[in-house]
Amino acid sequence: MEDMEIDENNDFKNSKHHTLASFYPSSICASKGLDKLCQPNDSNIRIESNLDSISHSIRGSLNLPSSYSKFSFQRTDEEKLEIFRTMCNVELLQNRLNSVDLETLDIPEEVSEYADDILGNMRRSEQDHLPHYGYMKAQPDVNEKMRAILIDWLIEVHFKFKLLPETLFITVNIIDRFLEAKTIERQRLQLLGVTSMWIACKYEEIYAPELKDFVYITDNAYQQKDILKLEYEVLRTLEFNVTAPSSYRFLQRYAKLLGADDKAFNLAWYLIELPLIEYKMLKYDPSMISSAALFVSMKILKREIRWNDKMKNICYSENKIRPCAKDL
Repeated sequence: MEDMEIDENNDFKNSKHHTLASFYPSSICASKGLDKLCQPNDSNIRIESNLDSISHSIRGSLNLPSSYSKFSFQRTDEEKLEIFRTMCNVELLQNRLNSVDLETLDIPEEVSEYADDILGNMRRSEQDHLPHYGYMKAQPDVNEKMRAILIDWLIEVHFKFKLLPETLFITVNIIDRFLEAKTIERQRLQLLGVTSMWIACKYEEIYAPELKDFVYITDNAYQQKDILKLEYEVLRTLEFNVTAPSSYRFLQRYAKLLGADDKAFNLAWYLIELPLIEYKMLKYDPSMISSAALFVSMKILKREIRWNDKMKNICYSENKIRPCAKDL
């Protein structure tokens, strides 16, 4: 602070002022402009009024203290600069984000600033690691019914271990992709199921069950070395590509955009788990299944269906999801 002199008017007298201002475009935040911003004129009164209208959640998410809700003309230059920076951020976010994302800016888990970009990347990549309907024809010793029985049992295991929802979807995706790539004997189908869940748990869970737990859940039909050996084979076959957008992740985003309540979301969640057992539902993409499930859920609960233009652009039109909705 030795090279910084502040006079009685709180004006910087050295290059420190320009260093702070250099973080922003010179046309907007030059030193003179910053001083002018903090003077009480008609333009700044409108800015002050706009700042007052910002929601509490937005101010909280940007770490703006409640005392900054109004301009004070006796503040230091650093305080003025912080207010100006915050206003720029808020204006940028208001023009860029959906209204539903603005409401959850103070929730880090919602990643509201990047939600649209994440959804776009999921839509672009969902076809990269999806099993294709019809692969079962190449399996000489396994059929659709055996697959359904295995996944139905894995759903119970998933419930017993109290695992995260996404773990179940990753498990089924690994099973189908491996069965599509390689044939397997029916005696090893259950081993494939627990091995796939073991991989999914290590990938998704914070506290994953131990290997001995999966041996126990099979009633000691297999040994730990059997699971580890097949784990190596599965990961080599899938080229270690475990990440695949699931219908659950799409559902979370679509439900938020559509404004679905908890009851509608939970019913749609149940509806996207049903296709996991049904082999024929592999013909639909995860984003299609989640859209149709949400549509059916809103219909069953007699909610107002607001499949507006924004939803049509983000996911599918109502006509496109009707065949999948009927199958559900």
